[in-house]
Amino acid sequence: MEVQEFFKEHYPQYARLGYKTIGEIMGKFWMNIDKENACKYWGFWSHHINEIRYKTPATEPYLNLYKLVKDKNYYIISTNVDYQLEKAGFSQDKIFEPQGQYSQFQCITPLL
Repeated sequence: MEVQEFFKEHYPQYARLGYKTIGEIMGKFWMNIDKENACKYWGFWSHHINEIRYKTPATEPYLNLYKLVKDKNYYIISTNVDYQLEKAGFSQDKIFEPQGQYSQFQCITPLL
């Protein structure tokens, strides 16, 4: 699937606003978090995490990598936060993710 098609299918509310990529949205909100746009910021992240972490099944590159190393003594250091390694079958205790996981993403200070 082409990037633009993926974006329109999975992020239609942002495509209607004129955005073309996930990175464009991240850039818009990442540097401009204030009380006025905090709900938009967290709205994007909750949608994005749901799409990438929870809805997306294991993708072919991760499944192929798992097939190559599953019977070997492996240890993975990854900056991915989308749970793809675990979805593909890799053991969580053999993965180090210094950037964390989307499943544990939360704001530092509640906005309530």
